Amino acid sequence: YRESSVLVLSPETLSGEVEVSDADLQQAYEARRAQFETPERRALEQAVVPSEDAAKAIAEAWRGGADLAAIEAQARAADGGAADLGLLDRAALPIADVAAAAFAAAPGAVTDPVRSAFGWHVLKVVRVEPATTRTLDQVRDQLRRDVAHDRALDLAYERANRVEDALAGGATLAEVAQRFALPIVSATLDANGHDQADAEVALPVAAAQRAELLRAIFAARQGDAPRMTEM
Repeated sequence: YRESSVLVLSPETLSGEVEVSDADLQQAYEARRAQFETPERRALEQAVVPSEDAAKAIAEAWRGGADLAAIEAQARAADGGAADLGLLDRAALPIADVAAAAFAAAPGAVTDPVRSAFGWHVLKVVRVEPATTRTLDQVRDQLRRDVAHDRALDLAYERANRVEDALAGGATLAEVAQRFALPIVSATLDANGHDQADAEVALPVAAAQRAELLRAIFAARQGDAPRMTEM
């Protein structure tokens, strides 16, 4: 068993010192607007055949009520093919003319044949999901947390230098914890993080960092001066 003291400096421990104003939120919202915008998406079916006449015949059959299975058979007979493309935004269609036709058509409509290097394309718009934009009010809480975390991260780097200076000057962990209002935990534990009653000891780090912290504790030599380790 080892008796150790652990002090943690992280954005979470410093978040209480960070204030985010409404003006800060508005500025962050404008800077990150793309995160809150979802482009229009369309569920599309497509047939591609080598000749314009075959493409026109497919468009006519589709408009007459033929289903995708029938269109696929008709396309194969014309040395082409047909498929359900799924739900796509405009950027997911790499051929500009095909994308323009697909996103100009009304829901349920079938496009006129569009030519590309791959042949003649005919598309059916099965469903349309309109573009959406989440407003600042809708994302205010999330945005406040994100901005506060980013600022706390900057503050943590600045504070780390001051903590290292204090430790180099001979301050104890307890003194550093008090001076900078940082959490400190002292515990007796084994290499698995359990106490002498075999209960798991609570440590002031995320679960994913627990094993790394235990390794650091058991790699240190008894009586060594405290040092900062980035995790």
